[in-house]
Amino acid sequence: MSAAPGHWEARLPFYYGWTVVGACFVTHFVQVGIQLWALSVFVGPMTGELGWERSDIYGAVTVRTLIAAFGLPLVGRYLDRRNGAVVLSAFASTVGAVSLLLTAHVSEPAHFMLVYGVLGGVANVGQTTVIAAAIVPKWFVRRRGIAMAVGTTGGGAGALVLPLVAAALVGALGWRGAWSAFGISTAVLAVPLAVLLKRQPEDVGLEPDGARTAAGAPRAPVDGVSAGQAARMPVTWLLVSAVGLASLASVGLPANMVPLMADRGFSQTGGALALSVYGLMSVTGRYVWGYAVARLGVRGAFMALVTFATVVMLSLLLVRAGTAPLLVLAGASGLAIGGMIVLAPLVWPAYLGRAHLGAIHGFLYPINAISLAAGPVLLSEVFDRTGSYDWGIGALAAAYALALGVMALAGPPRRST
Repeated sequence: MSAAPGHWEARLPFYYGWTVVGACFVTHFVQVGIQLWALSVFVGPMTGELGWERSDIYGAVTVRTLIAAFGLPLVGRYLDRRNGAVVLSAFASTVGAVSLLLTAHVSEPAHFMLVYGVLGGVANVGQTTVIAAAIVPKWFVRRRGIAMAVGTTGGGAGALVLPLVAAALVGALGWRGAWSAFGISTAVLAVPLAVLLKRQPEDVGLEPDGARTAAGAPRAPVDGVSAGQAARMPVTWLLVSAVGLASLASVGLPANMVPLMADRGFSQTGGALALSVYGLMSVTGRYVWGYAVARLGVRGAFMALVTFATVVMLSLLLVRAGTAPLLVLAGASGLAIGGMIVLAPLVWPAYLGRAHLGAIHGFLYPINAISLAAGPVLLSEVFDRTGSYDWGIGALAAAYALALGVMALAGPPRRST
């Protein structure tokens, strides 16, 4: 086997795909951890000082998610180009940093909606969650589950570490100073890593999972249906429905974790601890379910996950008090949601191939994002209207149960790449 001339990536003593995974990990930690999971710690200080309602903050989260989702079709096909991921990641991190710096100066809900919701949504068009889903499966087939687990662990690590960091920063600098510190950190850490995000192994003389192409040997074409073909396949819409239902809790529950726990007797610091426990198990869940993919396949692992998640949500609905039980359920929630972050992107290459993942994500992600965006506003609006999260948590349990039924209808995937 020979290294491709001119491609330093192919001459490394290790497979360059793991560099792509590592860059996704760190950037995911910064973008998702700082820009979303740490937000839960800011809810109390901001609403207390500014006199806002919780829905003023979580409404901006919903707008942010929707803008990112419906902007993605404009750039999805760009991710299938050679330097598309590099440009989008650098753009996302730069604009995201500006959004956080401006958030430090808000005084009205409209200001927060504009800089955190709208500008943050523009930044999230190129978020690492989407980029990793489009390019990591192109670098791996046999080890796709574990590679995606590592690449998306950054977000879970952010939920583990950054709520406690945010609580310390808010205590030392105030919530405005904490937002400024996070904005600077985003610019310094995430922007330089964008250059490492190569599109696919074939671009640098490699093959998925680390093989090299022999000199002069023909390379097998990258397999996969186009976005247009996917749109005409009934199984695509079953998968969209299953993933959407199973994603309803993915943003809504962790974003509301601190106030949810506060309403059940936790202090602000105790709520941050619950969110950190969630983050620890979210990290663990990526590897648990990544391993399950190797054993059960994507469909089997997905069905096992949504069954487990249904039980967890019902338990969270019934358990009203007790530090230890609630911390256990926070961790179990992380195990389920962290696994979904890994499994959802693996559904598409398993059923549709890896050749056009960028275009397929651009086409399908906005539909799934409706579910992601609905989660925060569902839980916050339920609380504002009823004074309790019970109906919202019940809705999450029902969504997971429905996802199980829909995936059963989809049948097994018929592709190996």
